[in-house]
Amino acid sequence: MRFSRPSSSACADTRQRISLALDDRLSELDRAYLRAHLDGCADCRSYRSSLVEATRLLRADEFEQPGFSVLLPRRRRVPIGALQASAAAAAIALVTTLATAPGIARRGATSHGDQSIPQRAFVVRHGKFVPAGNENLGRRLVTTHVAL
Repeated sequence: MRFSRPSSSACADTRQRISLALDDRLSELDRAYLRAHLDGCADCRSYRSSLVEATRLLRADEFEQPGFSVLLPRRRRVPIGALQASAAAAAIALVTTLATAPGIARRGATSHGDQSIPQRAFVVRHGKFVPAGNENLGRRLVTTHVAL
């Protein structure tokens, strides 16, 4: 026996449970709550019977075929190659920065005349770095001097 009227939030929860029960998506515990609420609430019982009838009519009716075709837009493809190239360039820049950071921190703001860190000169010959010096003066080579 019920002494008070169910709250509106309880009725709203029950109406959601009724809809889920019609789609067979209700747990056993929620089914028990639904039965208990429907036993004491005439409004929700009336709502359930009207919803059951509307669902039965909708499910019995045939699907109507539209008189026009529906075309969905194609999905845009993200160019993976460009993304990979950007990621590779960012990784190279990061590695280069991290590799030179200890040398910059170690040297600080010393002048170029400071010889505490030995420097070697290299020359590019035929696409390869070779130590500077012993250059063949008889041949004319395009060389680039790089100090490391």
